[in-house]
Amino acid sequence: MLFLILPMIFLLNVTTVHFNKGKFFMGNTDPEYFFLYNGALIGSGHPGVPYTSNPGTPLMVLIAASSRVVAIFQPGGYIEGIVDDPEKYIHAAHLALSILLAAALFLCVRYIYKVSGSWVAGLLMQLTLPASNSLMMVAALPKAETMTILPVLLLCTAIVHYIFTIKEGEHASGKTLALFGLICGLGLASKLIFIPLVLIPLLILKTTFRQKIMFLIYTVLSFAVFAYPVVFNKGDFWGWIGGIVSHTGKYGEGQKGFIDMASLPVNLKRLYDEDRAFFFITGISLIMGLVSMLIHSGKIAPLRTRLPGRALVAVSLAIIACVALDLKHFEVHYFFPIYALKFFMVALIYLLVVRYEKIYTSRIARGIAIPLICFGAVYISNGEIRKIRASNGYLVAKKAAMEEEYRAVMSLTEPNSPVILAGRFYGTPFVEFAHYDGYKMANIKHHPFKPYLKAKYPVSYQYVSWADKFYYWGDYADFNQVLEKTGKSFYVFIGEKREGDITVIEERLWKVIPQDSVKREIVYQNYMNGDQLIKYTPPGRRN
Repeated sequence: MLFLILPMIFLLNVTTVHFNKGKFFMGNTDPEYFFLYNGALIGSGHPGVPYTSNPGTPLMVLIAASSRVVAIFQPGGYIEGIVDDPEKYIHAAHLALSILLAAALFLCVRYIYKVSGSWVAGLLMQLTLPASNSLMMVAALPKAETMTILPVLLLCTAIVHYIFTIKEGEHASGKTLALFGLICGLGLASKLIFIPLVLIPLLILKTTFRQKIMFLIYTVLSFAVFAYPVVFNKGDFWGWIGGIVSHTGKYGEGQKGFIDMASLPVNLKRLYDEDRAFFFITGISLIMGLVSMLIHSGKIAPLRTRLPGRALVAVSLAIIACVALDLKHFEVHYFFPIYALKFFMVALIYLLVVRYEKIYTSRIARGIAIPLICFGAVYISNGEIRKIRASNGYLVAKKAAMEEEYRAVMSLTEPNSPVILAGRFYGTPFVEFAHYDGYKMANIKHHPFKPYLKAKYPVSYQYVSWADKFYYWGDYADFNQVLEKTGKSFYVFIGEKREGDITVIEERLWKVIPQDSVKREIVYQNYMNGDQLIKYTPPGRRN
């Protein structure tokens, strides 16, 4: 019952944060709608999804399952339901993922308590999600980073399992190697930031060289199963990976080279500022682990006494490698799943101190160290909870601003009038823009959503930079086709930092209609972010 409290607090709080984010098609299309559409493809009987960038396949499968459950209780067909109300299916995916994480937080910690006998270590570990602003904010979204938290929790549990069940003088069993390989494969399939964490089993497991190779084979096979689209799209996947490795920018862009050295100090500071306590704990863990290994060097000590120190060193080194990987292809939120190791390190430190109980440490020293560790965890948690409250307050204000923009833009747009969308990557007040982004990232031949999307949004077009026409649900349309559907007027929505697109769009228009014959009017402008809704009335169509 004690271990149920924090998972329930997490579940209630993360649900609140999720709904305080407002309309996802206005603020979180990338990658939420990417995963929605790829998951919906799987749910519609098309498992051959093309999206492999994260790879993120476990999340897609979860979305496929949750969307199918929701569809049971909805009128109409599966495809129609997702197109008509995509936000409902995003909420369902988030709820399923949150329940999964809460259950893992309970079951993993319950098992840690079972094998270690320490309820304090269990509670310290349970602070992982509810006492982390970074993890709470990302867990409020159905993202690959959120899904990656699950294999991180499982890896932590497997480490404790190994520490407390390994017998003296034995090597890791085949089952242990397979278990770690299964978890690591799931982690890699969820998000490639997990790659350095594969070092942890390699460093802590007592194995022969052959067994290490077997562990890596298990990991690769597990990855191939959990990220099966990579197997069928290996050319695209490895081409994408190759571009990242050979260029300094993101997604294989930027100049040729391994890394942009000039950006390292700024990006490293951003990571540090996101969760300073995490890096402080990592440093303490590395020092304590090395000291423990130094104390045991040349001495005969039980394996279980030596393993917590070795685990601390392994986890700390893996975190340093994760930092290096993220700095190579940088975004702060890519690193968020790794923050889940923070309180695991605190729990390991606690177990390390307890393990010294009968051999190295006096009762007085333990009496000082153990309360100090617990007080430090509470102090860190209190600071993170304050940050969660502040972040939640910001989300409430942002949601209100988005709702205001949505109402204003919708009230100024005449029904059934064509709209050309040149929106910012994270969304517009037009839900069809989010549909477009999701559709493109799940674009397969004979797309099952295409007919209904065309029927639902027959006058919505998206501006794209790679074509001289407008994107139209897998096809392309020029301005003549737009004008054919224009009654009185048509609109162009220009999102934040997309001001340059209006020049290109209007150049296309002036080739069809003389500029001086068209009435152009900015009917909405958001001076905070630069959003604009521009109304065009061609000749002979004015009141």
